[in-house]
Amino acid sequence: MVYLFHQKISQAKLPENVQKVAMKELKRIKKMSPQMPEYPMLRHYLELISELPWNKASTDRIDIRKAREVNFRNKIQISERVNEVDFSGPRL
Repeated sequence: MVYLFHQKISQAKLPENVQKVAMKELKRIKKMSPQMPEYPMLRHYLELISELPWNKASTDRIDIRKAREVNFRNKIQISERVNEVDFSGPRL
């Protein structure tokens, strides 16, 4: 298990400061028993670090104003739908 983490971290092309932290945590997990409560948290942390897309950027352009407008419209639509529902109970 630890060997796989070492491979993943080495192949991830991490920034230097992240690489140092990852290797430090890898040393900790090597000494740790899998029954220790901290082991799963550390294992998940190392998995996350090794799977993040380091040194990769998106070409997507995000328009915050447009996103706010869409979000606002969606909230209004949901509010209108909630107001249409009759919460007084079943009709007899």
